[in-house]
Amino acid sequence: MEQPLPPKDLGGMGFKELQKFNDAMLAKQGNILEAKEGNGSFTWKSILKGREIIKKGANWKVGCGENIRIYHDRWLPDPNCANVQSPPIFYGSDAQVSVLIDKDRSCWIEDVVDNNFHPLEAKMIKSIPLCFTVGKDKLYWPGKVDGVYSVKAGYRFFIEDELSSIAASDALPSRVNLMKRKVLSDATCQVCGSEPESSLHALWMCSKLDMVWDAHFGPLRNDAKDCSNFLEVIQVCMEKGHPTDLVAMTTSLIWTRRNKLRLGESVPDLRLLHSMARDALQEFHHAHTPAPSPTHTRSLTEWEPPPMDWVKINFDGAIFKAKGEAGLGAIIRNDHGLVMAALAQVIPLPTSVEMVEVLEARRALSFAQELGFDHII
Repeated sequence: MEQPLPPKDLGGMGFKELQKFNDAMLAKQGNILEAKEGNGSFTWKSILKGREIIKKGANWKVGCGENIRIYHDRWLPDPNCANVQSPPIFYGSDAQVSVLIDKDRSCWIEDVVDNNFHPLEAKMIKSIPLCFTVGKDKLYWPGKVDGVYSVKAGYRFFIEDELSSIAASDALPSRVNLMKRKVLSDATCQVCGSEPESSLHALWMCSKLDMVWDAHFGPLRNDAKDCSNFLEVIQVCMEKGHPTDLVAMTTSLIWTRRNKLRLGESVPDLRLLHSMARDALQEFHHAHTPAPSPTHTRSLTEWEPPPMDWVKINFDGAIFKAKGEAGLGAIIRNDHGLVMAALAQVIPLPTSVEMVEVLEARRALSFAQELGFDHII
């Protein structure tokens, strides 16, 4: 099996794998989602192949929900897993997202969502804003600010998806796999010297790694004791709220150490790996922390009344990351400055600060309309 060539930021040298890049370019050719295969030319069939990239990598933006299948399509605002993982309970496997929406009130039916999805997914679903009017379900490309597919984004997705498939299928070059390919004649782990080195053994089960995993990740070790491959370990890590970034960094150092040992190079003591992982993670976070923007002294703004017989709405929001919530607030005053109404509301934390700001404005306007105010500033 040929191994994909990862981009530079995924550890590669930056060379493009031409077949993957070609497929990503073909996916750019017009609106091909509704096209039928038929008996077209080789060129047409090649273009249609690019459709699979879009179908596999694009996410749905929920409008009316009638074109989105709950359990098959990518529609959750989660960059790591946009597909629903909760099993079908009440609705069939082909149910549409529209059954979860109260069309009269343009909101999620919260008790239905809570009763059919795992708590984290339910919270995520309820944080998705819905249109006041009947909107259309739209596909967008995640990770792009404008949501528009590009060849570069498609190529990156293609490579990342294939790398994930390799990990899931246990295709890492462990000694067990190299022996299956007749590259090696002995599958014994070079670290412990007693058991065959599968991917799970090399990264997780080797007795020599106890001083790494047991000493610093005891709860994860207990939660993942029944896992049959390393992908399951990572899934348990994410589901149970363990420090995934530190686990990933530790895993990377374990694999790097294993490769150096194989080449006869000097390697660090296993007891130092945890502190090395923490230092590397701290350095990574420091390198990716944006520089603080210069502080500006905010001048005091005096509230100005609206014209006669109009009302003015002031609104704001706050984010509570620890609780996974956001707060919305609004106050309505007349042309004399008298408070006509006020609102405070807690909602599930949206996916971005920009989304919080949009929801602030929308809730403030709907609040004024609910109270019958027509002339609003």
